[in-house]
Amino acid sequence: MRAAPFALLAAALACGGCQGITYTPLAPLDPRGAAPYAMKGAGSVTGQAYAQSNGDKSWAAGKKVYLVPDLPHFQDWLKRTIVHGNGPNLDPQDSRYVRIAEADDAGSFSFAGVPDGKYVVLVVAYWEYPDPTGNMITKGGPASEEIEVARGAPVQVDLH
Repeated sequence: MRAAPFALLAAALACGGCQGITYTPLAPLDPRGAAPYAMKGAGSVTGQAYAQSNGDKSWAAGKKVYLVPDLPHFQDWLKRTIVHGNGPNLDPQDSRYVRIAEADDAGSFSFAGVPDGKYVVLVVAYWEYPDPTGNMITKGGPASEEIEVARGAPVQVDLH
């Protein structure tokens, strides 16, 4: 498994939700390059999504976890829709390539039947907790990992 920070996501986060961003149209989807991602494969991706602070974990219970092909078309969609929240919704034709799971009470998620390929696993989760004065503090945000499913081997991911 190859896990590394997702470069486009990091760049988008570094901008901190910049105002006045001008986007070009979504990168076109290459149907031949995307076709393998729509197939059923022998691989699996499992993991946990959580935030950690002072040794305590807050699980991403009930949050959506996305398994997205690491292709330019979907990188653009992730950057716009998931991170900035102002892009187009996932096109129904694209939904056959993107898998979505819901994290359980312990933040665990799984994807079965995953074909070989490079993916981005992403969760966007926010948590609130009171500070010592009783004011609510919001923590969290997007967490992602780039992974590769190869020869049907299972992949384990921790998103935090």
